[in-house]
Amino acid sequence: MPRETIPKSTHDFLALAGSTAASSASPGQPSADAVQEPEPFPPEAGEQYAPKPPLEVLTGGKPTTKPRRAREKESLWILPEVRNAMRNTVYHLQGPPQCLNLSSFIEGAIQSEIQRLSQEHNNGEPFPQRPGELKVGRPIR
Repeated sequence: MPRETIPKSTHDFLALAGSTAASSASPGQPSADAVQEPEPFPPEAGEQYAPKPPLEVLTGGKPTTKPRRAREKESLWILPEVRNAMRNTVYHLQGPPQCLNLSSFIEGAIQSEIQRLSQEHNNGEPFPQRPGELKVGRPIR
């Protein structure tokens, strides 16, 4: 079954339409000089797509987003009703304009609480670096 020519631009389309209209081929059959073999898509086996230019070329050497800072995983236990309320909040604010996700929500809440506690207990200054690791187990009373 012969492949049909797919024009790549308006100019190609008009040229193809003009050559088939002026040809003496039978209806439904373009003339032999109007048919061009299109480039295969996807590429044949073994062929490669054209390489994309480096990001620096596309952006003029400027990064498109700010670099990500490393994140660390923290596991903790919370009450089921707090967890459910947190997930409900994030669910309803995950689209624009907030674009909220669980990590950013929790990180923002922690930062707000750290700032509040610093104001209340340490004259607004950051707490000093701890000398050791936190104690684990039952809460200290």
